Amino acid sequence: MTVPVRTRPAQGAAGLEGIARWYRANMAWDTRVVGNDVRLRLGRGLVAFLTHGTLTSQVRQVLERAEVEAPLMLMGNPERGVFLADANDRFFSQHDMPAGVVFLSAPREIPLPPSSAVDRCVRWVAKPTPARRWLPAAETVFSAITTAALTLQMKI
Repeated sequence: MTVPVRTRPAQGAAGLEGIARWYRANMAWDTRVVGNDVRLRLGRGLVAFLTHGTLTSQVRQVLERAEVEAPLMLMGNPERGVFLADANDRFFSQHDMPAGVVFLSAPREIPLPPSSAVDRCVRWVAKPTPARRWLPAAETVFSAITTAALTLQMKI
């Protein structure tokens, strides 16, 4: 008999509602509970960039050198990074993105930690905090992504 492996204790519906409520009250994010996940609805100025493993670490380094604090989640298998940003009325298209980067905006929803799906295992690397709830501009994150992508291309 195979026993499913859990990466963390199960969250009850009340626990997930409390977590969703915390994100709403402290971060002003539009969240809801869907099944065993707390979901963040993108839109209203909130966008995200999905990056692959190697690029994710490079983007994080570029942002850190520029002293930009951007909430960063890792999820999935293979692991991918999700950088949250403020759209600041800047319009992006998927055609603007370097290879392997996906631009996420409304009406998409993304899972927030904690996620109970073992195959998705969402966790914060750079946690958002109420003290710094303002997100970096999407243009800043996009610039870090393109810089990191060019750096990786030069190493090949």
